[in-house]
Amino acid sequence: MAAPEVSSTRLYLGNLPRDVTKEDIQAHFSKDGTGTITEVKLMNGFGFIEYDDPLDARDMVPAFHGSDLNGSRLTVQFARGTRQRDAFAAPDRTHPRPRRTAHRMQITGLPGETSWQDLKDFARRSGLDVVYSEVGRDRDGKGFVEFESAADLKIAVDKLDNSEFKGSNVRCFLKKTSLTLVADAMVVLVHHLAVAVILPQTAATMDAVTGLLPVGIVLVDAMTIVVAHLPVTMITTLVIVAIDLLLVADPEVLLWMSPTLQLAVDIPMIDTDPLLVGVTRMATVRTDTSVLELARHLEDAERSSDDFMTQYLESAALFIAMSAPNNIVLFHYPFSPYARRIVWYLTLRGIPYAQCLVSHMLPREDFTALGVKYRRIPILSIGRDIYCDTRLIIRKLESLFPDNALASSLPPSEKAFAHLLEQWTVDGGVFTRCAQLIPPELPLIKDPKFKKDREDYTGRSWDESAMRKARPEALVAMREFFGFLEQGVLSDGREWAGGTEKPGMADINSVWPFHWLLELPGALPPHLFSAEIYPKVFAWIARFQSALEAAKASAPKPVTLEGADAVKHVTSADFAEKELRIDGDDPLGLKEGQDVEVWPTDTGFRHKDRGRLVGLTRDEVVIEAQSKVGGKVVRIHAPRGGFKVQAVQDGGSKI
Repeated sequence: MAAPEVSSTRLYLGNLPRDVTKEDIQAHFSKDGTGTITEVKLMNGFGFIEYDDPLDARDMVPAFHGSDLNGSRLTVQFARGTRQRDAFAAPDRTHPRPRRTAHRMQITGLPGETSWQDLKDFARRSGLDVVYSEVGRDRDGKGFVEFESAADLKIAVDKLDNSEFKGSNVRCFLKKTSLTLVADAMVVLVHHLAVAVILPQTAATMDAVTGLLPVGIVLVDAMTIVVAHLPVTMITTLVIVAIDLLLVADPEVLLWMSPTLQLAVDIPMIDTDPLLVGVTRMATVRTDTSVLELARHLEDAERSSDDFMTQYLESAALFIAMSAPNNIVLFHYPFSPYARRIVWYLTLRGIPYAQCLVSHMLPREDFTALGVKYRRIPILSIGRDIYCDTRLIIRKLESLFPDNALASSLPPSEKAFAHLLEQWTVDGGVFTRCAQLIPPELPLIKDPKFKKDREDYTGRSWDESAMRKARPEALVAMREFFGFLEQGVLSDGREWAGGTEKPGMADINSVWPFHWLLELPGALPPHLFSAEIYPKVFAWIARFQSALEAAKASAPKPVTLEGADAVKHVTSADFAEKELRIDGDDPLGLKEGQDVEVWPTDTGFRHKDRGRLVGLTRDEVVIEAQSKVGGKVVRIHAPRGGFKVQAVQDGGSKI
């Protein structure tokens, strides 16, 4: 029998006081958090509460499970089964519990009135996903948040430490939990094992193959050589570590290691502590240096420091560089509506990738280091090919990763419809009107640096008076856009814009500006835009969000790279595209090797990339430029639509 489905918005409430009322429940669950409660149902000692937004429901579980209500300690879990069965269904003990990780950031100096959601919102300023947050019950100014990975934790501490929060200066630092301390000890143990046993046996082999082997392969080779020298339990541990590293680093390598797998099969397996697997998954990285070089450096560090643990971790951070899955690095900031379009595409397709989080304003040192002057977000690199504009990025991902591509199975007419929706939202004025509906009351809009940056970006005034003046016409246009979706695209009751069985290219091309606008507080007045007025549109956006959450749960989490590591990865990679061509019939009459400038014509037009022309077709222009770091040649790709290409008249580029 299939397991009962777990609701994403409905929570089970257990151990309720007998005399509790709906008003008590609503007051209790509203005192710390936000979110719209759509229903409260009370039974005999238990009940249910439902939220409008799955994200709000998810946040309530860790916040209120175990909380006190009129002397009773509440049980709060996701409800299971259909709504018709809720009255009779107790929670399944296999339901999702509040998710916790070992990657904890301690925060001090918090104002006394800080709630767990305030703390979570503060941590989200880092641009990263916050898994859990908690404030001290004694209101002592302390709290902590937890992140998905050690890399996220380090980035958050670097970005948030010594920053302002509600008028207070707060400090953020890494919090060592019992799990991370044991994990550190495991890392040290494996290191000492490698230095004491593996390296003496394999030094000649590793020196011969240079220092650029994935860590998993090195461990497998080393384990094969020294198998006769190690106890069975130690061999088993090494097998597990090596295989797990390979699984998270490069599954295809498993095809090369059949002898070692056979060895693992022949060894009697011990009862392995799950912590071992957790430790290896904490290091989902590949190295750009040999294990031998790393170990030798760590030995030097150990001899020169009394605090081996600190020195070890600092040294490892210097030498272990995370690689980008599929050689993809997405440069973006999380609240960019255009960037979210690419993130959604990668998530729905389950394509592993790396991301580099950049500032929402200029300057962007990482772009400068790559030799890119284009200022819009996002850009996406695949190797040393750098793609500008989301329209071109998606086309390239479709062609370079063709397996299960979203548009590959569509008939030409449906592909054309999806393309028209893209032109409508990008070039047809939809997003321009969305941007005019940004509430001028937002704190970010009052930041003079942000205002100046956006005036450079758009070429128009961002004064509050100008924004308020443009708002009525933008609302008129937005009603037309919502109406087109309600009475046109979705009028026949289809679930997805393209009539597909699941979210497709038509949805990705059309939902993003409306989704963004509905999440922007104060952008749309509810008397003009609501689920009652546009039920099909609101239901479509909610379906898309649910599908996205489901895809995110199963998709690989993106690897987060620091800027310097991302630049290093791009400049040291190969080109993703081997063959480029120049269309001899192109009306501009430009020639291969000619020095040209390329820039967008609608926004960001003051920032022009200059380089040697190496590709020119009906759909794309490609130039070669030189990175500022490393002096490597990179290729900058831009679409023809919405971009201008012009020959350079004053001496050309410097390649």
